[in-house]
Amino acid sequence: MKETKKKYLTNNIPSVAVMLATFNGESHIKEQLISIVNQNDIYLDVYISDDGSSDNTLKIIDIFAKENPNYLIKIFKGPRKGFAKNFISMLSKIKKEYDYYAFSDQDDTWDFDKLDRAIFSIEEYNKDDYNLYFSRTRAVDFNGNKIGMSPIFKRKPSFQNALVQSIGGGNTSLFNKNSFNLILKYTENANFDYVSHDWLIYIIITAVGGNVNYDKKPSVNYRQHKTNVIGSNLSLKAKFKRSYDLFVNNIYLDWNEKHIKFLDNLDIHPKNINVYNNYKKCRDNSLQVRVISFFRSGIHRQTSLATLIIFITVIMKKF
Repeated sequence: MKETKKKYLTNNIPSVAVMLATFNGESHIKEQLISIVNQNDIYLDVYISDDGSSDNTLKIIDIFAKENPNYLIKIFKGPRKGFAKNFISMLSKIKKEYDYYAFSDQDDTWDFDKLDRAIFSIEEYNKDDYNLYFSRTRAVDFNGNKIGMSPIFKRKPSFQNALVQSIGGGNTSLFNKNSFNLILKYTENANFDYVSHDWLIYIIITAVGGNVNYDKKPSVNYRQHKTNVIGSNLSLKAKFKRSYDLFVNNIYLDWNEKHIKFLDNLDIHPKNINVYNNYKKCRDNSLQVRVISFFRSGIHRQTSLATLIIFITVIMKKF
């Protein structure tokens, strides 16, 4: 292991810590591990946080690690508080010496140049900035057959967008060392809840004025299950459920309360202070103040219709 690591580092090949969350993933975990270690021109270590698997997931990982001794594959016990907290919990457990960090799902597969492309994408920015990468995904079924693509987001990533929408799956993300340290600073031992780990890092990086690159070309095969099939999101049943969640279950109220509790303790970049203050005024104020604050904030989703729905929730005090 040491000889391999020395070889990579002397050739100036970037190092990546891959953070993989698992839970009863025996069906596809080996396939994903193979796609990770087959990455082009990357030195990488794999950190796995298992959230209490009761199947053969850990056994498969152990066998794979023994068959691939040139790679560090380290397993932690997850907090057993859901997938989002399982991912974030890894940040405080891994080494802090990598050039880049990437999250990974247990049942996807990566293109061989997934990390290489992601790194190239954000190397256009200053390495001392806070830099984050997301990409589009290919949807595949249980057997790996292509069934569709995730939406293309055309509007530029921004804090105004991040406040009301997560545009990139954590399974596509990659971020630099400065971003890693920043995210760790605000999540380690923090007493707050969050909707998802990918949305959280998008909010953090844009809030502090960092750079986010959204790649319209996919490099991940995103395995679909009954609970997350992309096509089902377009059905009448799914649309009705989303509307019910918005206007009856007050899901935006819950999400925004979580975001505000967190953001009130974040060092927001000066250019985003007015955006954030107006975002908060969209809630517990008179109708006139809420409407004016909505337009002043500039908050928006990626489509005009979705932004209109946000505006309606503001009017109805469901925001």
